[in-house]
Amino acid sequence: LRSKVIVAQSDVKMLLPAQIGDYTDFYSSREHATNVGTMFRGKDNALMPNWLHLPVGYHGRASSVVTSGTPIHRPMGQLKPEEGDPV
Repeated sequence: LRSKVIVAQSDVKMLLPAQIGDYTDFYSSREHATNVGTMFRGKDNALMPNWLHLPVGYHGRASSVVTSGTPIHRPMGQLKPEEGDPV
């Protein structure tokens, strides 16, 4: 039975089972919300008081929903050289 239902990943082509038109993502763990909050507001104000009482959602990019193994270009933001303007 196992050989009939389990297929090696190398023998299949991964496909997205649905067309993703749009989606909303949520900060589902306190750790994730704190890490993101630290980036935007600093360590002392990382977690907003309402986070413990309300679900915090944000608009996601449907273009970033892909099957495993798909090459993705991830932006690195602005880089500032030792001297001069950011590039």
